[in-house]
Amino acid sequence: MQYFVEIIANTPFWVWVILVALVALGLGQTRTERRSFSGLVIPAVVFAVIALAKLGYARFAADALFGTLGGGVLGIALILLTRPGRRTEKLADGSYLIRGEWMPLVVILVVFVGNYFVAVISAIAPELAQSTAAGLAVGAINGFSALYMAGRTIAHLRAGQNRSDTASRSPLEV
Repeated sequence: MQYFVEIIANTPFWVWVILVALVALGLGQTRTERRSFSGLVIPAVVFAVIALAKLGYARFAADALFGTLGGGVLGIALILLTRPGRRTEKLADGSYLIRGEWMPLVVILVVFVGNYFVAVISAIAPELAQSTAAGLAVGAINGFSALYMAGRTIAHLRAGQNRSDTASRSPLEV
């Protein structure tokens, strides 16, 4: 237990600031909100850039690439299971009404904890951080988050578009 307390105590303050910001972002996803196109796309782009940066940092090593691919498959599978687009409506002004959902908060926290764990391991045992298992783990975490967020964005955009197309047609055209 003392070791755990020491790890927490030695974590830089900025990490906790990031955690608070991520929790606030995730909690915001639990409320029904209007989102613009850019408000839907920007988070997915940020997660994709982070995943690509992590791959670049790993020099696109095979273990990181395989981890990213595996994590991406899991991210897409979660989208197919949770179907976030079913809670989306495109409004007349072009914005999207997205009903609150808890899964983005869960994903954000899993990604934070995973990256935090890898950073702690890197600080405690740098040789372990260079292992194949670490490369797979980092790739999986970031591939999962990037493709989950991209899939979620695409699902919301497509669902909003499909519903607005359907709403603008006469009942005979549907």
